[in-house]
Amino acid sequence: MSTTTPSKAHSNPRLAEISQFVKDGRETLLKRSPHAQPAREWIAEYTNLIDNALRRIYLAAWETVRTEHPEWHYDRGLSEPSAELSLMAIGGYGRGELCPYSDIDLAFVPSEEEHPVIDAVVKEAFRLLVEVFIDGARLELGYAYRPVADIERLDNTGKAALLEGRLIAGSEKMPKRMRDELHEHWDPVEFLLEKAAERKAASRRLDLSLYAIEPHLKEGTGALRDIQTALWVAGAVLQTSEPLKSLEYHGIVTGDDCAQVTAAYDFFIKTRVWLHLISGKKTDVLRLEYQDRAARAFHFTGAGGRASQKFLATYYGHAEIAARFSNKVMRRLLEGPLPLDDHFVATHRRLQAAHPYTLRNHPELLLTPFALARKYGFDFTPELERSIEESLPRLNDQTRKSPIARAAFFSLLQNVPSAADALSELRARGLLQRFIPEFEDMLHLAPGDPSHQLAVGEHSIFAVRTLGELWGQRQNDDSLWAVWDGVDDLQILVLGTLLHDVGKIERGTDHSVSGERIVREIGVRLGLTTDRTELLALLVRRHLLLPRMARLRELSDPGTIREVITLARDVPTLKMLYLLSLADTCAVGELSYSKRDLEAMKELYERTILAMTREETAAVLTDTEKREQLVQRERERLRRELRHLELDEVTLHRISENLPAAYVLNTPLPTIATHLKFLDELPEEKLIVDFYDPPRGGFTEMTLVTYDDPQPGLLSKLCGVMHAAGSDILAAHVYTLRTANLPANTQTKHPEGRDIVLDTLHVVSNGRPVTESRSARIAALLREVLVGEKSIEEVLKAAGKSTCEELMPERISARNDLSDEHTVVTVVTADLPGLLYHITRGFAAIGLDIHTAKITVWGGRAENSFYVTRRSESGRGHKLPNDDISEVLDKLRDRLQRPS
Repeated sequence: MSTTTPSKAHSNPRLAEISQFVKDGRETLLKRSPHAQPAREWIAEYTNLIDNALRRIYLAAWETVRTEHPEWHYDRGLSEPSAELSLMAIGGYGRGELCPYSDIDLAFVPSEEEHPVIDAVVKEAFRLLVEVFIDGARLELGYAYRPVADIERLDNTGKAALLEGRLIAGSEKMPKRMRDELHEHWDPVEFLLEKAAERKAASRRLDLSLYAIEPHLKEGTGALRDIQTALWVAGAVLQTSEPLKSLEYHGIVTGDDCAQVTAAYDFFIKTRVWLHLISGKKTDVLRLEYQDRAARAFHFTGAGGRASQKFLATYYGHAEIAARFSNKVMRRLLEGPLPLDDHFVATHRRLQAAHPYTLRNHPELLLTPFALARKYGFDFTPELERSIEESLPRLNDQTRKSPIARAAFFSLLQNVPSAADALSELRARGLLQRFIPEFEDMLHLAPGDPSHQLAVGEHSIFAVRTLGELWGQRQNDDSLWAVWDGVDDLQILVLGTLLHDVGKIERGTDHSVSGERIVREIGVRLGLTTDRTELLALLVRRHLLLPRMARLRELSDPGTIREVITLARDVPTLKMLYLLSLADTCAVGELSYSKRDLEAMKELYERTILAMTREETAAVLTDTEKREQLVQRERERLRRELRHLELDEVTLHRISENLPAAYVLNTPLPTIATHLKFLDELPEEKLIVDFYDPPRGGFTEMTLVTYDDPQPGLLSKLCGVMHAAGSDILAAHVYTLRTANLPANTQTKHPEGRDIVLDTLHVVSNGRPVTESRSARIAALLREVLVGEKSIEEVLKAAGKSTCEELMPERISARNDLSDEHTVVTVVTADLPGLLYHITRGFAAIGLDIHTAKITVWGGRAENSFYVTRRSESGRGHKLPNDDISEVLDKLRDRLQRPS
């Protein structure tokens, strides 16, 4: 709402008159002695003053609109100020308890939104309210705009405020319409439970204790809020505007209870009004400094503090009555019977069918009690337990398609933290597999992958449980919070997590592909819209996208990011895929993944989300030429940050400009600094092997610096040494540094024409970082092979290590669209001893250089990706021409099958 300039206000004599009316009336009331009249009379006069001012403002707003807009048509319904719009008092003002410095809370309730006449009146009224009350009288004004159509979307606090609203001006019909709408769309049981928990939490706070030395008259236990809360929930549950009378009428409390709590309420109001007047501000805590004065004002006597002690004793007595009253009301309302819908009621917090044959006659309701129990935290009665069991066979194809059954099922999926418990309960009772028949097969299917510890169906429920844990972790993890933020369809995310492995029930198929088809059928059966069905199918089809890409692809390569963007399609879907992948990966078991796997998947997600949400980065990743812009920016950053190493400008330029692009994008600055030192040491050492355990990495980073061989095969030798030493390579990054591109003072130290290999490998032994003794053995073996001219075959034989002499790959493929600089070759085969040595030896034999190797094992099968080039006469590497790929793969396959 907008306000006008003060000049317009001062030019309006009527507005000035209203402002003066409020100021004069309020000053008169505030000048009275706090002891001169009862608090209720003071409140009544003050409320009447504000009511009169608001009515005059309301009328003035209508007159202004009609004057300024004579061209508008005012039909009969809008010809009078009282038609189709109400100005209502809410909160304490609505209850007629407006204390001297309390907020004045108002609500405009229009019959419809975006009606030009009503909107103009509301805006003008708001302008006048600001001028009179905020700018003029310096009062706190709370303002709400509450179209009837919006009431169902309000939270419980907003609905409670409207429930006790009082009409000040305008249509007399609107308050009734508003209350009817409230009761139509309000869940009084949920409100009752929420308020009971809220007051229980308040009672545990020291500053809100019933027996606090400085009582809180508004929020303290047994104070005003306790009584108000009891009356709010009674009004909601009993659907009445006179809750105290209704509580007595229904026998929930006695007449004596009502009389005692009314007396307590009056005492609190009287004390609060006095405290406001004495302090001259909104003060609700009865501080020690005011207690003796309050005692004497209310005619308590005694010397030496006895008057204030008597006063506090009286307060505590009223507070005890109020607390007991509030607890009694909420406890007895919860005892019920509480109608939860047309078919189920709750008594003593236990759920039961409203009639003996409810489920027998309506099997489509079988899921409803589970949804209600989860929502309210109620248990089942034994009768309902039996009825569910007896009615289970009646859940068939027809009832599965019932909108009632579908709605109940999806309501269980909406609460991510509790979804797994709900699904487990349904599974235990046989309902889940009855409602989704495919889940029966999932429950009874043991996965072929030995890394799994649970059958497929139970693993899927456990993945949903892990998803719930990720939801909880977002509170303390900003990066995880950012992932959840933007996931709009939680139900589809949970359903996709539950059904991500459904394709495994069709043996001999790619379960992601078959799962996509199956969940489309399930989506139609569940009544999903076309868009939601497509989203569910995509989640299932691509649920392995991120973990596979993170393990098998070069994360800094734009081709990797482009493929993820293409397959994930948009940001919300990418976020859902990432969460599903995390839940699925962690649910398999800790033996199936490492911290490095999770970090790699997180890095892939973050790189992709950055490319999808930043236009400049997305543009950079479209082709090789624009990728160089990204590399150049990294080079400039590198040059700036290298300055602290005190290098001269020429050296800075040559290092930052001539290091390989992949190296620039993948290597942290501290690591680059270390590598520069290694380059200086290489001429004397001939071979440098360094080991480092990154914090939380779960692996050892091994760096090898040496002179390049004229022919491909260095990585193969590395793999052979690692096999001989009983260690495994998880990933390898291979960089060739041209000696001519090194700093001038460094060039002269190296043999002419000898390029330098700088390899970084992530290695483990028995799934853990390598020990110091094993590191020493690896370094010694590498020196024997690379400097001492001992063959790798001799080293393997001496270590008693065998290697596969022939290999029958399940699949070999190559693609040029996955990387801007390399051809990506994928080799899928059985996981055998010395496999990586065997494969890399095959690449070397057909003249291919490996720049990056990604190694992973899925269910006893090795799936490895190699980023390769073919070396040209100039010594530089290039992608394989598309026309040559088929021939190269045939040669590689032949070499792997017959290595000799």
